[in-house]
Amino acid sequence: MIDGVLDKWGRLDILVNNAGVEPHASLLTLDEWDWRRTIDVNLTGPFLCSQSAARVMKDTGGGVIVNIASIAGRAAGLRDRSAYVASKTAWSD
Repeated sequence: MIDGVLDKWGRLDILVNNAGVEPHASLLTLDEWDWRRTIDVNLTGPFLCSQSAARVMKDTGGGVIVNIASIAGRAAGLRDRSAYVASKTAWSD
């Protein structure tokens, strides 16, 4: 993705991390595939994209990284969303 932007425009000025998945299943019924997919998309994806973008931005004079969050990272009582809440809590503060 980063290489595609650089090939087309020659620089990277902004990254917006906005992807997210939110499986609806109780902690007792959530399967490992949905858990891992949620952590990968909501947590690992933004980390890897931010890291790659920041390296390019550092070398070209700077840029902006925007992480779209959710109040789910701070919300109590969100039912049947354990993976989603865990992934969003990891990005808060």
